Amino acid sequence: MTSSEALEGARNLLVSCIGVCDGQSVLMVREAPDTSYYDELATLIVEDAAKALGAKVDTICPALVEDSRDVPEALLEAMTEADHTLFFSQIGDQVRFVELDAQGSKTMCYGLNVDYLSSPMCRVPHALMCDIQQRLVEALSPGCRWHMTCGLGTDATG
Repeated sequence: MTSSEALEGARNLLVSCIGVCDGQSVLMVREAPDTSYYDELATLIVEDAAKALGAKVDTICPALVEDSRDVPEALLEAMTEADHTLFFSQIGDQVRFVELDAQGSKTMCYGLNVDYLSSPMCRVPHALMCDIQQRLVEALSPGCRWHMTCGLGTDATG
């Protein structure tokens, strides 16, 4: 994987998915230094890409919480000041179903490392992914039941 591919994935995330524009603020929520779930280099690539777009970038590294209702006050306060909050932290997964007072967009990134950020999946335009999802919903909606499997272990019904 090349750094240009990782940068392309970062730009896709920021522009196509989140809608970051010049002059807006982005809060990067990163993992605390003592955790290793996310590769720090991936977050730095996205942070640099946001700055190159003209965004003001702030970073916070809150500790993980036991209960999703125990969002650190410093995080909540920082989120109220941001146009966009981007989680490169497991805390984003913990709080994504909790109503947060912040008005800006909130995005949980699952690109754990540079290889993933560089992958074709992270570089597919977000609008295309939304179109594919909508077409899938339309195709599956008329049916009463569906069953989807794949050789890698997916076995979902609905």
